[in-house]
Amino acid sequence: MRPPPQQEPQSANKQDIPADDKLSPYENALRAHFPSREEILQEAKTQCKRRRRIKSAIGTALSILLVSIWLIDPVLQSRQFTTTIGQQSAYTLLDGSVITLNTQTTVQAETRLRSQHLTLIQGEASFHVNHSWRPFMVYANHATIRDIGTIFNVRHTREGAMVTVIEGAVEVCTPTTKQILIQNQTTTARGHSIAPIQSIAATTAAAWLQGKLIFDGTPLQEAIAEIQRYRQAPLIIQDEKAARLRVSGEYDIQGIESLIDTLPISIAVRIRRTPDNTVIIESR
Repeated sequence: MRPPPQQEPQSANKQDIPADDKLSPYENALRAHFPSREEILQEAKTQCKRRRRIKSAIGTALSILLVSIWLIDPVLQSRQFTTTIGQQSAYTLLDGSVITLNTQTTVQAETRLRSQHLTLIQGEASFHVNHSWRPFMVYANHATIRDIGTIFNVRHTREGAMVTVIEGAVEVCTPTTKQILIQNQTTTARGHSIAPIQSIAATTAAAWLQGKLIFDGTPLQEAIAEIQRYRQAPLIIQDEKAARLRVSGEYDIQGIESLIDTLPISIAVRIRRTPDNTVIIESR
């Protein structure tokens, strides 16, 4: 038997070729499709710079937004308080300050981001301000009253805003002038001007808070105007002689009708009531 034929060894050109050598012909083509190491590093640096710019822009935008919000001083809470004729009510604000409304009074209260704004729309109110980092401002008939740590009274009148300090001090401002008031002082802001400061007893200024009306040689015409604030039906003075008479005394607000009935005892007048409860006052 003849032995199987032996295989001839493979020639050198058929031996295994290294992978790198196999890819060599395609190297340039592959390089065209994939970035180089330097290009990858450069792109990474560019991306980092871009992210830093984006973060910086976001930070700047947030800072501008926060500053804008602070300057705008947006309203966080808004409430309106109202009393009817003869009614008195007290309310506590978010910062602990207490406002007490006298008869027929309306106050708009706004707690803002960095301030407390109250507008006395009509009537009279007392403000017992709690110390806070928020400035406490009251607006009444074109006047601005800024608290400097105090208890003060503001009355909205036809002429302007009458401000009385019961304790501490306030700054009263109009568009063109301002004045500091301290305890037992009162003034009226009218338009762009502020009337000369006058002294007044705090007990008299705050008498209504104790449910009292105090008259001290007050002309009857003024006293009746004050009494009318607590009464629905009108009070009418018939003649000038009666209007010039003066009234003194301390009276209970809840006893307005008794006060009216006792006027003929203290001064020279007579009173007459009509079926609709109108009171007519005339001299005798």
